[in-house]
Amino acid sequence: MIRKLKQKFVLVNMLSVGAILLIVFCIITVTSYQRQQDEIQKALSDTLAEGDKKVAPKFQIGAHDDKVHFQNYAAFLVSISPDGTTTSFLRDSVEIEKAVLNLAISIVQNSPKSFGRIPSLNLQYATARSSEGIKIAFVDTSLEEESFQHLLFILGLSSTLGLLLFLLLSIKLANLSIKPVETAWQQQRQFIADASHELKTPLTVILANTGIMLNHPQDKIEHQKKWLNYIKEEADHMKKLIEDMLFLAKSDDGKSVIPMSELNFSDLTYEVLLPFESIAFEKSQHLESAIQENLYLSGNPSQLKELISILLDNACKYTPEGEKISLQLKKEHDKIILTVSNSGSFIPAEAQAHLFERFYRPDQSRTLETGGYGLGLAIAKSITSLHKGSIHLQSSPREGTSFQVIFSDIK
Repeated sequence: MIRKLKQKFVLVNMLSVGAILLIVFCIITVTSYQRQQDEIQKALSDTLAEGDKKVAPKFQIGAHDDKVHFQNYAAFLVSISPDGTTTSFLRDSVEIEKAVLNLAISIVQNSPKSFGRIPSLNLQYATARSSEGIKIAFVDTSLEEESFQHLLFILGLSSTLGLLLFLLLSIKLANLSIKPVETAWQQQRQFIADASHELKTPLTVILANTGIMLNHPQDKIEHQKKWLNYIKEEADHMKKLIEDMLFLAKSDDGKSVIPMSELNFSDLTYEVLLPFESIAFEKSQHLESAIQENLYLSGNPSQLKELISILLDNACKYTPEGEKISLQLKKEHDKIILTVSNSGSFIPAEAQAHLFERFYRPDQSRTLETGGYGLGLAIAKSITSLHKGSIHLQSSPREGTSFQVIFSDIK
């Protein structure tokens, strides 16, 4: 699909630029040809008007007299009297072979047109009839036709080179433009594959336990309580996974509007922190907090609770026994900063770049022990973005791991 999209991008660009070049080519060609014909027509008219006067071409330097026209063409006049006598009036700058002259006169006399071209001789002519006979003005157009053909060649060559250069540019632009789409497409495919994999496990457990129950239809519910509990537990996991994926899908859409209200972020943080004190105690972890009171911001209470819970839950999961977990909430200048840190846990640099990606888990073996689908930090980042904030990670073997969330929309 991505390859076809690139091809369509390049094709549309090339057709568009090709059409523009063709229009420009036609405009230049038509206007140049028309101007050339106008000048030739003027030269023919001037030659007929001059009659037998040998007027030399005049160059005008400085002030110009619009009535005086400089002929840049090899023009001459032929006069044919009523009795058939032919007289040629040539300028000093014009020479013509007698055979060529006779052939040109013969062609004009046999033509019903008063104006026309003689392609074989590279001549154009115009006639004027009167009681004194016929006057025929001739203009040699060989240089003009050669110049016009040269113009067509230059235009054709430049258009071809321009199209080739634009083709290369279009391919490069297509790669640059499609790259975000390609990345999104790959992420979507990976997301679907990961989601399918995560849903497969609970479904397998549910089907297995359902099969066990169906194989013992005579057993009482009390005897099958264990299988029912397994089914319920896996169904709850599936429900949570689907809710998380739906939340991320709505966040990606960018059109979801969440209700915001002014809230006491300090009280909300205390409320979320309390349940984790018992969790940390059971794991022999030291949970410390420093929460500045009466810090207000505009936000969604349920999502902000989810954000704090994700950070604390990760800290409790990955902090070894006897190590410390700390939560700090403070105001600095016009920002509210929430920091959740834990010691004894280190995230490698290569994993930090992917930690906020969906379904990403740096240590699969530890994931089996702690559970989860690898969506927590992706959800935390989405919630932070929806609240116009930013989330940052710092991790080192000596200092441990720290997540910092910065909010600017303060009330």
